[in-house]
Amino acid sequence: MNIPITVLMSVYNSEHFLIDSINSVLNQTFTKFEFIIINDGSTDSSLKIINQFALSDNRIKVINKSNSGTYDCLNIGIERAKGEWISIIDSDDVYETNKLESQYSFSKLNKSINLIGSNFITINDKGEKLKTYEVPTNQFILKDNLSKRKLFFPHSSFFYKKELAIINKYRAEIFPNGGDYDFSLRFSEIGNIACVDLFLVQIRKHNRQTSAKNSFRQLTYSRMAQISHLIRKKGYPDPLNQKKTDKSFIQFFNFLKLDKRLQRLNNFHLLKVQIKYLLLNLNLRSFIKLFLLIIQSPLTIIQYIIIHLSDKQIENRLVNQWINEYSKVKK
Repeated sequence: MNIPITVLMSVYNSEHFLIDSINSVLNQTFTKFEFIIINDGSTDSSLKIINQFALSDNRIKVINKSNSGTYDCLNIGIERAKGEWISIIDSDDVYETNKLESQYSFSKLNKSINLIGSNFITINDKGEKLKTYEVPTNQFILKDNLSKRKLFFPHSSFFYKKELAIINKYRAEIFPNGGDYDFSLRFSEIGNIACVDLFLVQIRKHNRQTSAKNSFRQLTYSRMAQISHLIRKKGYPDPLNQKKTDKSFIQFFNFLKLDKRLQRLNNFHLLKVQIKYLLLNLNLRSFIKLFLLIIQSPLTIIQYIIIHLSDKQIENRLVNQWINEYSKVKK
């Protein structure tokens, strides 16, 4: 039987939200799909929940493996997928019931599009609505937003062609965090992308999904993806098109890590992330943490203001500096 769509979900210790996420896929108005769930070595009841669903719905195919990270799991799913299109859902997010139908119909009417997203709603750990986000539908604005790390559709709205994903997989070894951002940047370089003007996914924001360490790592790797993308757009070799142990990668990683202005900019963005997550479920304990965080952070805020006023084109400065100092191959 021809399968138009494969839905992929990587799961690691997601027992708190997994039932809602899986149900949102199984209850789609478009029913002709396979659902590959990769259990990434969970130590909670996630695998038990997955197996119970698999017993009652033969569209579900379970892959159980040792822990290797989300992006490695998705690459395995891409290899196993039978669908022409691949739809992603993170294990704590929720599809609207018309998600697959809307994006698949859009793909039929827009043959040149390779990656499709949608507007989205954020929800808290109780499923309560936090905020709505309308993503630009104009392709030029969409690509510009992507390259500048502005408003863009989230990973759980991704709907992309398998044939391109096979040759454009998640760079799991390089990006333990931020791999979906790098993935979408590379997709935007090889084809057209689009956003359906509908709210098709709910993105869950909750305290379990973040920590200061992980958030800073996310920011670091997102910057790496962004700067390498801008370098490629200028026609120079990709500094990340190597393994982590290769000289080119180490050189590029240290080049960004040692830039003082970029460090300070990341510190400010990390502060914003921490404040947002403390505000999600505000109680006495989180209020105290928030208060202490703010009174300890005036230097970070001042440094950001100075950078914002004096170095608005920090990304372009870093791109040109890398090209001038390290690129050996000319256009």
